[in-house]
Amino acid sequence: MPETKESPTWPLGKGRKTEKLEKIGRYRIMSQLGAGGMGVVYKAEDEMLKRCVALKVLLESSTNQVQNERFLLEAQATAKLNHPIIVAVYDIGQIEQDKFYLVMEYIEGTSLKDVITEKAPFKISEAIELTRQVSSALHAAHTLNIVHRDIKPANILITKAGMAKVTDFGLAKIITGASLSISGQILGTPYYISPEQVEGKKVDGRADIYALGITFYQMLTNKLPFHGEDVYNLLFARLKQDPQPVESHRPEIPAPLSKIVSKMIARDRENRFATGEAVIEALNRFAQGDDSFDGIALSGHKEKNKTPKKKKGFPRKVASFFLAFSPIGRE
Repeated sequence: MPETKESPTWPLGKGRKTEKLEKIGRYRIMSQLGAGGMGVVYKAEDEMLKRCVALKVLLESSTNQVQNERFLLEAQATAKLNHPIIVAVYDIGQIEQDKFYLVMEYIEGTSLKDVITEKAPFKISEAIELTRQVSSALHAAHTLNIVHRDIKPANILITKAGMAKVTDFGLAKIITGASLSISGQILGTPYYISPEQVEGKKVDGRADIYALGITFYQMLTNKLPFHGEDVYNLLFARLKQDPQPVESHRPEIPAPLSKIVSKMIARDRENRFATGEAVIEALNRFAQGDDSFDGIALSGHKEKNKTPKKKKGFPRKVASFFLAFSPIGRE
């Protein structure tokens, strides 16, 4: 996690002054790592265990019931996941009424978003290895019925050793539990969101496979497959258009690998890989020179013979949500 040069401050909310932040409980604040729509993340020292941690504090401007529930869900969801490619949660605490903080594993490194900016397109082998690692993390989450719903380069950290770490389960959904979506809102980030999320359908792990596929595409080509003049057109494009295959941007990419990427970002989720494990199997087969998908689960659901329904657009009020919370510049 790259550190900022600003002095640590207390997030008091919009239009209010910040105060110097030195300590929360047994955690001594060292520096600010970043800030997002829900909170501020600091590098801190656990004075009892003598180790560095990442401490995420919920913004006061975000302290409403739904935001608090999402914050707690992130802690609960991540705490269930014991996986080397997922940032571990150590603790959760409460500073004052309705103000929570989350203590997580501190990652010495940077985000995949920054790495893409600096060095994309990646070597094919590097892009494959990172995709394989994140697929493994997603498979672990999906096995516990947890869908991340916001996989993107900014939520994938890269350690100094080159290992991926998936973070920020703030929009996660436990499939068997109640959704924390607000009526009329769709959760995700425009460049990486799946078609079924755009259409407001129930999501499963294949939405995360789609978002990882977009990220894989970006690592290989330094391009995003969909563009639009505004958020509405950007989202609508993925409902009506198939992206150009990755080899059209980078001819040296083998066709079998391009086929894997295309299956990850198929518009119809029934045509995607069913699990992260299936993605790994396909990548392993590619590495061994086998370009077939025989025996690899693509959807996990049986195809039904039915007349295709005409796809509808979505109301412009959905686009206004993204304009407010996930502008095009945010990845």
